[in-house]
Amino acid sequence: MAHLGSLPERLKYLQPFRKKFASLLPEELNEDTGFSPLLKLLKKRIAGLSAGEAEKLLEEDIAELQTWLAASEQINDCLHFAAGVF
Repeated sequence: MAHLGSLPERLKYLQPFRKKFASLLPEELNEDTGFSPLLKLLKKRIAGLSAGEAEKLLEEDIAELQTWLAASEQINDCLHFAAGVF
């Protein structure tokens, strides 16, 4: 398994997804292998929030994720799959 760099603090909740799928190639991730575990993490992230609060939180997470993924060292990170799910 490749070494996983650190995630920004606000995205640490995605670390279980990264650990599980870091050894897979991006094309091996699909709805069967990636969507369900990621959806569970997102649901946990917004649990107890109003729709508006959840939307705002996830919008901020998406922005942070996109910025983080834009760095060259994240070119092959499995969270590119997650960005598509967001």
